[in-house]
Amino acid sequence: MALAQEKVSDLTKNRPNEWKIEQGLSGADLPVLDMTGPETKLIAPQVFGRLTKDVEGIKAVGDRKKLFQMERKGWKG
Repeated sequence: MALAQEKVSDLTKNRPNEWKIEQGLSGADLPVLDMTGPETKLIAPQVFGRLTKDVEGIKAVGDRKKLFQMERKGWKG
């Protein structure tokens, strides 16, 4: 019985990040499939630059403590 399970596990090897893909956390890591022609082509995922934070833009929206306190009654986040 252990031998049969070993063979099945050899056939079903998942990516190390499979759970992230299933939960929708790694969608940007997957290639796009171009199926417009007779043969399917893989288009590499888009690579984004370094993440930035527009602090001035965030401040321009208003006081975060006042804006988001009404999000949920009793919320102290």
